[in-house]
Amino acid sequence: MYMMRLVYHCKRGRCPDVVECLRFLNQIYTGDGCKNDKIYVDRMGRMDRAVYGFEVANLDQFYTVLKERYAHLLLSWSCIYPPQNACCSPSPIRTMSRTWRGA
Repeated sequence: MYMMRLVYHCKRGRCPDVVECLRFLNQIYTGDGCKNDKIYVDRMGRMDRAVYGFEVANLDQFYTVLKERYAHLLLSWSCIYPPQNACCSPSPIRTMSRTWRGA
């Protein structure tokens, strides 16, 4: 078993919105076979933090399911947000991360 944690830092007071999304994500991951899931909230410091923890039996199977599920999203995002440098075409994941950092 492997313990996975997804940590989200958010502005003060936005944690309930993130927790709502994590509850939806929890339903999806539970359907994929993840176990012992918990959602934690930390409101200390300047920013709120929401943590979603769950257990995975096989990492390869977990990431294979994620790749299949999100493949169409990554391709559509790369068309919406073209690469910064036209001479090289980065992977859709790089395009997505560059876009999210700027937002």
